[in-house]
Amino acid sequence: MSVKYLIDDCIVFEPLDSLIYTAKPNKDVKIVKYDIGDNAKDILLELIDSDGCMSAEELLEAVWRKKRNIEVDITSVRQAVSKLRKSLKLVAPEVDVIKTVPKRGYVLDVHVELFKDDRSDSNIGDSVRKRSLVNWFLFTTVALVTVSVIFLVHPSKGVWGSPFSEPEDIESHDFGMSVLQSKHHPVDKKLLPLFKQCASQLNLSSTDTVVIYATTEQFISLTAFYSKSTKEPVTFRIILPKVGDREGYKCVL
Repeated sequence: MSVKYLIDDCIVFEPLDSLIYTAKPNKDVKIVKYDIGDNAKDILLELIDSDGCMSAEELLEAVWRKKRNIEVDITSVRQAVSKLRKSLKLVAPEVDVIKTVPKRGYVLDVHVELFKDDRSDSNIGDSVRKRSLVNWFLFTTVALVTVSVIFLVHPSKGVWGSPFSEPEDIESHDFGMSVLQSKHHPVDKKLLPLFKQCASQLNLSSTDTVVIYATTEQFISLTAFYSKSTKEPVTFRIILPKVGDREGYKCVL
């Protein structure tokens, strides 16, 4: 099983291996996968994870200082973004994935979704056409909820190379499924009991893996992935009236 990003319905992004390739392959042509490298991979992940624009300085802080504990100049950051753009153009020349906002920075100017692919690369096009996808961007009049696109790690590769970890206060065997959370946006331990209650209410017994994610102070997202590839992933929101309030919360699609 692997979970991958689908960018603008035409580019597949595999963060674990830093690969991008077409989501609509020609049946007579072998898929060409491009290794974009760690810097470009992390830049793309940060932009996906961002609620809006990210400046070159913010990318420098997130990708180089925090993740690598090294210092580079802003020119190097801009060059890395330029290289990423060129790599994306190799896959989809007609699509401008990264937009420059004058005096602000960079933003993804395309729709990004998540899909789980249990089949071989030769069937990726069919998988996409069948729309085994989940819409990660839920907007309401009360709050903007941006659920970042994520990926799961095969147990043999371990969780250290992944942006996800297992919550300390949740035992997977209690639910009969794997439970992961974002290292960058972990759920407050005080709110984990709400996840347990919500998981019970939603009857997720047939779920293979659940990923929880603290999208904002008012929301926790919960995405359920099923072992059967014919069943689409489902994203729920745990809506909290106020932080730490265990009364009056509700789980909704």
